[in-house]
Amino acid sequence: MKQVSLTLLIFLILAISTGCADTTGNNAVPGEKSDFDDQAQIQDVSMYVGEESITKEAVALTLVLENKSDEQYVYGEDHHLEINVNNIWYIVPLKEGSAWKAIGYILLPNSVTEIMFKIGAFYEDLVPGDFRIIKRLSGEDESGFVMAYFSIME
Repeated sequence: MKQVSLTLLIFLILAISTGCADTTGNNAVPGEKSDFDDQAQIQDVSMYVGEESITKEAVALTLVLENKSDEQYVYGEDHHLEINVNNIWYIVPLKEGSAWKAIGYILLPNSVTEIMFKIGAFYEDLVPGDFRIIKRLSGEDESGFVMAYFSIME
């Protein structure tokens, strides 16, 4: 009787843990939940990804920053990548040993700038799914962030 009870208990634990598996097909292990709210972005600056389609083999993306304000902003090479899993945004962990130069670039008022983002240098084993990249901007009157949304296809 004890052996049957133990077998049933093990079966029950396995059944429950299998039910908690990721059913999105995304085998990436997401990091912590995101603290970013897309409604809190800087209003007069936008960012988007220049490529129409992105595969998981992509090594670089073109980010386009458009400043529609009279304010000058400064941004760095640092970035923040997140993945959407079951309608919740999670931080995608950086590759071990990743680093970027501590340098500031100027985004002039009423201008458009393209940035080459070497996604393959900072992240590995990205899977198909919905992503967003976040850049922080600092201005004299306003500081904050902008987001660009994109999908990675097979």
